Amino acid sequence: MGWKRLVIISGLFLLVSCVSFYHHPKGGFRPKKPNFSLAKEGFVYNKSIDTMAIYTFIDTLKYGDFKSVSYIKLFNNGRMFRNSFDPDVGISEKNFWPSMIGYYTLNKDSIHIEYYSVDALNKHRTEYVNQKGVVKSDTIFLKNEVDTSYIEIYVKQKLNFSPEPSD
Repeated sequence: MGWKRLVIISGLFLLVSCVSFYHHPKGGFRPKKPNFSLAKEGFVYNKSIDTMAIYTFIDTLKYGDFKSVSYIKLFNNGRMFRNSFDPDVGISEKNFWPSMIGYYTLNKDSIHIEYYSVDALNKHRTEYVNQKGVVKSDTIFLKNEVDTSYIEIYVKQKLNFSPEPSD
């Protein structure tokens, strides 16, 4: 029966090694071999973005008793991350961590965001998502590259703690 065990172990190893990402200890998924197109571009910081705040989506996802508000955190080096929090609990240093990492560029009032996403239901489906939009005052308007008729609106929200810099 030793050969069956070897086949099962080999199959599991092959299945795990085919995944193109890993789970980071601080949370979220990271690509094993990052291929961000925006990481290759030069980044120039623009003061139209407040890097000491987050930008929260104007709508709350509700499913039964579950509630979630998405947000984007932008850093002054061109890096960014997306995540969400329970609006009843709020956001604090304990639940402030990257879920989806990426990069962004600014050109006057236009913004381009690229982040790495892992499908929650099918972990073998990953993609680099690109969104372009505009920054107006304390609000970011983003369009998805696939469905440009849908606009996501994110409003600046100050944090009651200082976020750690992106490395």
